[in-house]
Amino acid sequence: MDRPRFGALTVGARVLRRQIVAAPGAAVTIFVAVLLTALFVTAVPRLLERVSTDDLRESLTEAEPEERNLTAESVGRLVAGNGGNPFVNVVSRGEGLLQRGIPESVKSVVTETHFVVESAQFSVSSFPDGVEGPFPTFFRFRHQDGIEGEVELVAGSMPALRDPIPMLVGQQCPDDPLHTEGFVERQDIECRVVDTPVFETAITVETAEAMMLGVGDQVLIHPDTADILWGLGALGQQEGYVLAISGIVELSDIDVAIWFADPALHRPRIRENPDFRLIFATGIMAPSAYAEILSAAPLGDFRYTWRYFVDPALVEADEAEALRADVDKILPQEGETVVTFLPELIDEYLERRALTVRLMSTAVAGLVAAGVGAVLVLAALIAERHSRSTVLIRDRGASRGQLALTSLYSGILLVVPASIVGYLVTAALLGGTDPLAPGRGSAAIAAGGAAAVVVANSPLVFRRLGALRRLDSMTQPRSTKRIVLEVFVLVAAVAAVALLRRRGMADAPPSLELDPLLAVAPALIGVAVGIILIRLVRPVMRALSWIGARGRALVAFIGLRRLVEVSPASRAPTLVILLSVAVALFSSVVQTSLERGQEEHSWQLIGADFRVEGHRTGVPLTGVDPEALAAGSRWAEAVLVPDVEVLGAAQSPVVRLLAVDIASYREVVKGSPVDLAALAPLTDPGDVGVPVLVSEDWPAQASPSPGTQLSLEMGTVDPAVVVAGVVDRFPSLSPGIPFIVMDLARLRQTMGDLPVRTTTLLLQSPPEASEQIEGRLRAMYALAGFRSRHQVADDLAGDPFALWVDRGLAVVLYMGVGFAAIAAVSLLTVTAARRRRDLGYLRTLGLAPSQATAITVWEQMPTVLLATGVGAVTGALTARLLAPALDIESFTGGLFPAEIVVEPLPIIVTTAVVMAVLGVAVAIFVLATRTEDYGRLLKVGDE
Repeated sequence: MDRPRFGALTVGARVLRRQIVAAPGAAVTIFVAVLLTALFVTAVPRLLERVSTDDLRESLTEAEPEERNLTAESVGRLVAGNGGNPFVNVVSRGEGLLQRGIPESVKSVVTETHFVVESAQFSVSSFPDGVEGPFPTFFRFRHQDGIEGEVELVAGSMPALRDPIPMLVGQQCPDDPLHTEGFVERQDIECRVVDTPVFETAITVETAEAMMLGVGDQVLIHPDTADILWGLGALGQQEGYVLAISGIVELSDIDVAIWFADPALHRPRIRENPDFRLIFATGIMAPSAYAEILSAAPLGDFRYTWRYFVDPALVEADEAEALRADVDKILPQEGETVVTFLPELIDEYLERRALTVRLMSTAVAGLVAAGVGAVLVLAALIAERHSRSTVLIRDRGASRGQLALTSLYSGILLVVPASIVGYLVTAALLGGTDPLAPGRGSAAIAAGGAAAVVVANSPLVFRRLGALRRLDSMTQPRSTKRIVLEVFVLVAAVAAVALLRRRGMADAPPSLELDPLLAVAPALIGVAVGIILIRLVRPVMRALSWIGARGRALVAFIGLRRLVEVSPASRAPTLVILLSVAVALFSSVVQTSLERGQEEHSWQLIGADFRVEGHRTGVPLTGVDPEALAAGSRWAEAVLVPDVEVLGAAQSPVVRLLAVDIASYREVVKGSPVDLAALAPLTDPGDVGVPVLVSEDWPAQASPSPGTQLSLEMGTVDPAVVVAGVVDRFPSLSPGIPFIVMDLARLRQTMGDLPVRTTTLLLQSPPEASEQIEGRLRAMYALAGFRSRHQVADDLAGDPFALWVDRGLAVVLYMGVGFAAIAAVSLLTVTAARRRRDLGYLRTLGLAPSQATAITVWEQMPTVLLATGVGAVTGALTARLLAPALDIESFTGGLFPAEIVVEPLPIIVTTAVVMAVLGVAVAIFVLATRTEDYGRLLKVGDE
């Protein structure tokens, strides 16, 4: 008995080869389309892995040192060590916490450990020569490990141990307690000479200026019992200590990591208002003085801080979640506290990653659907080319199973090699540690493409043989299964939109990186709209052909009538065109919205191209000349008062007041996204008060409405204002803080002779002027704040996730347009044989070449134009419908809501490209048919 041959399951490899060779262009196009799709889909997860690590490391690098690093703190008194290192016990305590209480995963990213020893706070109670200082001043001693290379001595010497000096102590002592020369102790007065410890310190120029001290000056200090580091016994202590300024130092920039962004040694902390000014200064302590201070001030504790520096370059994205969990497992000893914002930073990163994956998955899934659709129409073209040979094979006894299996082999041959090549190329070029996600993407493309080839061949495989022979009869009976499937797709699309909008409006953080429903939603919506369009094409074209039949010429009637009679299988390109254009325009709209949102965020955050302000909120810009600073640029003055109490409101809330020169500001923001109409009420004459804008963020009980009259407590004058409008935001003002905006000229008029000093300048200037303006500013006022809108926008656009999304959406746009063009050409090609035959009949009946061209145009252009237009509208509407679930604010700064922006240019360009490609294909077809042998075309009996 003969063994069955494997080839008996199919119609033979030779037939398979002939079928592919019958349309080599289509086969090559399928390979290229699948290869490009596979390259993109397999590259996305590999690039995501790189981008995720870059984003995480960038987030950690840009975070403040106290946020990304670990800080352990303890209050008490650690015994000074003997020998050369008085801080040996401090070092030992810090190393013990690192080895004992910090998990290995956290220790693996910690590269440095430094400590800070800070004394209790002293109040400066007497100044040189008995002259009392004009402001209350407080002082702390600090030793900071590892700053030797960051300190440069400018004058004097570094602090060292000093011998005690005599000092007068008592209620009846002279004004200068350090002036003991010639003093004689007496029984009738309360004053005696005491040897007093002297503690030297080195301070910066800023600290020296604030304390009004110089090298060699000595002041008397006492325990500041308001500081919790002092014990109760220090209350009422008469004996003090001497603080001696040994030197003036210059420190490296505060941005150097060793400083931990702690400016205590760089400059004093000053608290001031119109009534008082408090100075809190810190100076460098001599290491050898640590034991002396412990002994001389037994009632004062020290604050010990250990700083564990995390190296962002050692943090991997795939280990972020485990690292975040291990940070929570840190176990400090009793009396120690460990502070870090590393878990919060990792949580923010994980949320951004989840939002990025969810957004990109929509575009990727849509592109895969469009790519599979392109394979479908190209496979349908191949099937149409060998339709007669298939009929012949079936006449000779080939079974449907054999043909179906042959179709499957054909799909595997056309699609799988391209998918494998795409996977291998991205693996070689990009690498990556997780091959699972790219492998799944490649397998999905291969399976989808092979299935598309089988579907494209199914009419030839499963239709009755008699119907296949009647090539002129292309109508198909109604299929209940197809109707049910179409209804299911429509219902699923509507349900997906409803669920995603409800989920997005709930404002819940993403729980999954990949949301399958959101990923398939754009493609599902495109298919649903395509089904509706295909159902409407026939009645619409029938009506148009009826209108065309009423004219004298038959060209329009014949072309439109062929659209009515065309085979349903040839309408698949229409669906693919619509889907591809919808996916492309969805990506374009989202990409444009991200760019517009980033620009608007920068305007809202800065308020102009550049913003200059005092070194602290509300501090006047002393010594800054706007004319010289903004030479050749427009500028507007503004005054920001951080805390103004509102009188007349229900709860008298404290708000921020921004008074800006409206006339100049209009010129500064002209042509920007800033709403100029919102500024108009501020310059209207007020009958009962100065018109102002208020924010929506006021307390509910105190929230004013238009027309409400209020008074602002501003020293001796309480300006009367009237609410002219309520706004949700205003440029340069942070969201979430209640504010009032008014015209600066009206404020100065109201305040009369009282000075209203400028605190903010808003400048209009191109990005290249940034360095020049900042250089002028530093020469005028070194501590002034300078912010650039252009820099904010560049930082948002340059974020690794945002940049990856922008480039990915651009690729989807281009490939979607390319697939639409392929489908448009396939729509022309799939019926080319029948069209040539029909035109041959008409040409023998006297049809002119120009009329034949016009018929071809009427037959092709309306469908493609309609599918492209509807696809563009579908893509734009899909972006708007899914906006709540997309959460694009995470890529535009997150402080202000971002809107979906639909611009006409991408729609026009996409439509023009698709129509141009089709126009070229029509021209080629017309030129080819003009040279056809009509005698050969009309030999019907030979078929």
